[in-house]
Amino acid sequence: MTDQFGSDEAGQEPGNAPGYEPGIEPETDTGALDHVDAFDQDEDQADGHVEDLQDVPWWKQPRMYIAAIALIGVIALLVIGQLNRNDSALEGAQENLPTPAQGSRGAVHEMEMLIDGKSAPIDFVQLTDQGSLIPPTDVSRLGWYSASAIPGEEGAAGSSVITGHVNEVDQGDGYAARFADLRAGDTVTVKVDGESRDFTVSHDPIQVVKGARMPEAVNDAVGENRLVLITCGGEFVGGTLGYADNIIVEATPVR
Repeated sequence: MTDQFGSDEAGQEPGNAPGYEPGIEPETDTGALDHVDAFDQDEDQADGHVEDLQDVPWWKQPRMYIAAIALIGVIALLVIGQLNRNDSALEGAQENLPTPAQGSRGAVHEMEMLIDGKSAPIDFVQLTDQGSLIPPTDVSRLGWYSASAIPGEEGAAGSSVITGHVNEVDQGDGYAARFADLRAGDTVTVKVDGESRDFTVSHDPIQVVKGARMPEAVNDAVGENRLVLITCGGEFVGGTLGYADNIIVEATPVR
């Protein structure tokens, strides 16, 4: 999102589940990951930190732990994507978006999203070396975290995470700006290699302050498949945060 993450590139081998927050470098010690503090308000502490908690069974599995870290990157990306505001440009828009890391998934070649008849291509993105998930810099495109579940795939477990920038100073509004307008019962379609897969929005968008605990669905790697859309929103504060909040939408597959 111009407030989130993004890029048209792809690159690392996918894992099995989502789990990320923009701009966060997760710690490597073992333990469960249940709460993520993406960024401190102080711009000098933009790395954030991950708290190790107990009693979260699936996080104790190595593969899931790695996947969770990935998800953390996605959210973090939302923060990294925003820089200081330029009053001469589009008011409240981000600029100088970070470059995403391209992801890949052998079984899937292309994706596209449709909301209210408007479509957007979906690039495959992965975590950067710094542990951030960044959306495509072209705000008309979205980024699917390629280590998360394939949207609507038969037998897929956990969340399918898709992100995008809300806007950019020179490009204007991004496709992901539509996420905030979705309401319970609305339909979101994801085309996977040409096959349409419909999802029904479960509830109105959730607005979460960056650095606060994310909804469980964001880091879910073992539950029922669902679509999780993430972008930035709330007040434009500039600096390393850009927008103060993350906008999160959950949708379930139409079977």
